Amino acid sequence: MITAFPISVRKQRGFSLVEVTISLGIAAFGLVAIFGLLPIGINGNQTTINQTSIANFTTSIVADLHSAEKSATVSPRLGISLAAGGTYYLDESGGPFPASRSVASDSRYRVDTTVIPASATEKKATKVGVVVTWPAAAGPTKAAGKVATFVAIDRN
Repeated sequence: MITAFPISVRKQRGFSLVEVTISLGIAAFGLVAIFGLLPIGINGNQTTINQTSIANFTTSIVADLHSAEKSATVSPRLGISLAAGGTYYLDESGGPFPASRSVASDSRYRVDTTVIPASATEKKATKVGVVVTWPAAAGPTKAAGKVATFVAIDRN
């Protein structure tokens, strides 16, 4: 009698090389897409930080102009002229830029003010136009960002 030995078929467990290659390709495609979006997100975040800082600095400039005494010719904190306006530079914390350094190239923000003083005979407010741009070295026409506001100061 011939006995037949049963042929055992082993079931293979795991992934084939084709399956692994396809899954790695899909994962790589997804990662490349995500890494491509990172610079856009970082630039957007930096722009938002600058805009928030400028809004806070502009509020600080307006408060500084309002806090000047009626007889003062410059604002108390930043030294902004209340008679003639001009160009001023701020550091990264929004404070006045030290005169000992190269102002135009090292400062972060540029403040341009235009003052329309009230006439001596009329009881009107002094009008101050404030334009803050960044970066300071770029100048107002090539600035990356800009905030403009108008302030009326009662100096009567």
